[in-house]
Amino acid sequence: MDECFGFLKLIEAETANLPLQDKEETDSPSEINLADTMTVLEAKVNAFINAVNDFDAALKAPDSNPATPMTEATDDARDAAWRRTYNFVTAMGGHPDEDIAKASAGVKMLFDKYGEIPRLTQTGKSGFMHNLLQDLEAVEAEKRTAMNLDIWIANMRVKEEAYLAAATERTEANANRQIGITKTTREAAQNAYRSLVDAVNALTIINGDADYATFIDNVNAMIDRQTTISKARFTRAKKEEEEEEIPTPEA
Repeated sequence: MDECFGFLKLIEAETANLPLQDKEETDSPSEINLADTMTVLEAKVNAFINAVNDFDAALKAPDSNPATPMTEATDDARDAAWRRTYNFVTAMGGHPDEDIAKASAGVKMLFDKYGEIPRLTQTGKSGFMHNLLQDLEAVEAEKRTAMNLDIWIANMRVKEEAYLAAATERTEANANRQIGITKTTREAAQNAYRSLVDAVNALTIINGDADYATFIDNVNAMIDRQTTISKARFTRAKKEEEEEEIPTPEA
């Protein structure tokens, strides 16, 4: 996707070599005809540049995902659930019942083993929360009951699962955006490029190729380069595939 965009941006730069400057007004039929063709060319160039800009905007718009706010909100909620549970367990360490205080100290060690989870990245939090919840649920039922810990564990799990659901929705929305908006703008930019090239080829027949030679030569050179790169990739991929199929000799 980015390689396609890079190629189109190179073509956009080459449009500076097209004869788009304004011509002096004249009554000469041949020059009036030339001015008309220049207007057509300018329209094609502008349409192409606008299409490339739309493609660029689509590639740079991940924050437009409508699922992002929900993901952020559920992430904040699980952070709060962790902190409240941690504070509860820490406070229970001072419980007047020695057994409960001792059990609370053991549970706090589980929290300390994973560190301050809310300070991690969203993905990192999920891995540590999964492990912490497993450890907490593995604490002896008698101790959890004495501490009234189960309700806190359940709350953390609910918040974690809510985040995971929102994160999955965000991932799917991002994929749909790539397939939808980005694909559409990419195809529009490619079509605008082809339309521009067709217009230039037609104008060389009408006006001769002198004014278009630099653009045509440079674009052809870029096309040849892209073709060479694509062939090299195909050859390398085919070679690697063939090497994988060769059986390893037995000793």
